[in-house]
Amino acid sequence: MQSNSITNYFLKASAITIIENGTKTSYLKGDDKFEEILSSLSKITSGSHDMPAYGVSLDKDTKKATESGLWLELEFKTPETFNELPFESLLFEVSANYEGFNLIRKNNNTYDGRCFYLNLKGNMKHLFATLKNISK
Repeated sequence: MQSNSITNYFLKASAITIIENGTKTSYLKGDDKFEEILSSLSKITSGSHDMPAYGVSLDKDTKKATESGLWLELEFKTPETFNELPFESLLFEVSANYEGFNLIRKNNNTYDGRCFYLNLKGNMKHLFATLKNISK
C-alpha cells in the first residue's frame, strides 16, 4: 500500500459486505471470510494509484445500481476522512475486467457526493473470483 492512499483505509474496516444482485452478506473483522476478502483486495490494489475522481454519487441511483451485479462495501466503526472527504463506508462495483473503480463514499447514511478513484495495476479478476467463491 502507498503512503497517503485511500487503500491505507482498507485495513481499518470493521466489516465487509458483499452485495450480489441486491442480496447482502456481511462479515466482521476476524472472520475467516473477512480476512480472505481483505487479502484478495490487497492483492489487486498492490501497485495501484489514486486518481482524481470526477464521479459524483447520488444516493437513490447508487442504491438502485446495487440491485444488480457484484458490489463490495467496506464499513468502518467510526467515520474516517481522506482528502478532506468524510466517509462511514466505501462501496464499489466488482467486475473481473475492471482496471480501476470508483469508491463511493457513504456519509451520514447516504451515498451522496464525490467519489475516490483507484487505478489498478492489473484488473479485478482475483477479487471477483474470491467473492464468487465465498458467495457459493
